[in-house]
Amino acid sequence: MTVNDQLEPIADSSDRAGAAGPMSFTRRTLLGGTGIAAVGSAFAAPALLGPAVAAPTAPEGEMVPILEGTASQTAAINGNAFHDGVLYVGSRTAPSPGTPRLAAFDPLAEELLWVQDLELGSSSGITQIAADDDHLYIGASGHTHLFRQDRATGETEQWLQLGGASTIPYSMRLEGEHLWIGTYPDCRLRRITVASGEILDFGRIGASTYMVGIALDEDHVYASTAAPGELKVFDHQGNLLHDLTEHLVESPVGTLKVIAHEGLLYVSVGRAVLSMRPDGTERVERPIPDEDRYVDHFDITPDGRLIALARNTTNYYEVTPDGLECLGAPPRTCRTSDSRSWRTAPWWASAASGTSGPPSSAARPRSSPPRRPTSDTRRPCSPSSRTAAARCGWAGTSP
Repeated sequence: MTVNDQLEPIADSSDRAGAAGPMSFTRRTLLGGTGIAAVGSAFAAPALLGPAVAAPTAPEGEMVPILEGTASQTAAINGNAFHDGVLYVGSRTAPSPGTPRLAAFDPLAEELLWVQDLELGSSSGITQIAADDDHLYIGASGHTHLFRQDRATGETEQWLQLGGASTIPYSMRLEGEHLWIGTYPDCRLRRITVASGEILDFGRIGASTYMVGIALDEDHVYASTAAPGELKVFDHQGNLLHDLTEHLVESPVGTLKVIAHEGLLYVSVGRAVLSMRPDGTERVERPIPDEDRYVDHFDITPDGRLIALARNTTNYYEVTPDGLECLGAPPRTCRTSDSRSWRTAPWWASAASGTSGPPSSAARPRSSPPRRPTSDTRRPCSPSSRTAAARCGWAGTSP
């Protein structure tokens, strides 16, 4: 079933993902340059007046607001995938009923490629996105089906049903020929063979309703849950090998992320980053600073280092064998107490060139490894006060 129309071609972008060959798209908004122009309503409501002030005389004729569309591209983003140099992000809520929003960016060139509203028939938004050479795989709230978009034509179809009427994708990982899905509210892990659509159900992972963490290595599949927090190890055929739940620490959020790296499993759980072998041996616990609250993301750099990103402060750390080494925080423009603005570069910026802010594709080729931070190319970790935190956008979020 096709759920959105064809899309307009992206000018001079035949070498970009999602823009191969002749196309005719509609409902995909193409925005040039590096920014998005805000679109608001042309109708402004009069200010509220006190009882002693006469209301202004209304103009003759009926006043009808002119609706120009949503004032922002989306209320919040949710779900993302990076493939072939293109970053895809989805909207957490639908800007208009039944049409969650999808956008594509070139993050190194700081360029918005396109925005598209997907007619999925639900008032909820996108939960997860994955991408390969041919398709985007999209999970959405209120849908027990996965959706699949052809990256060459932009056509989106309702693809596979995951479970009962209330089952939705909550976590997603694409690895080789398989798409791995953790679902809500049944807290199950499913493996989908992309070519055939065959689904292998690994079963319920724990007592939670949220199956949140998926990690893979050559021999193991790791699955973890939100509170109360459970952690299981399977082989790739779905056989349970180990239950590592007893190796976790008490956490109000259960586990958040898991990643496999160089023979170890790393787990973000509450106020700690844990590592252990698949059987639970060689366990190491690394406390997370209070101001960071939780680690929400892991990633591996091109030169093989494991990076952890914190929620409250957006500090990011290199996960070392016995601890966490703070590398700084992403760049942002902040205002100091004397109203001066300042901006610092992230740890991966080119220290040699003295540049600050995100590097351009020319300054940092996609194949080049990130650089280690220096004291003048990163923002210090950990704000000194809540006032400083609020001034620089470090406001905390709920779990």
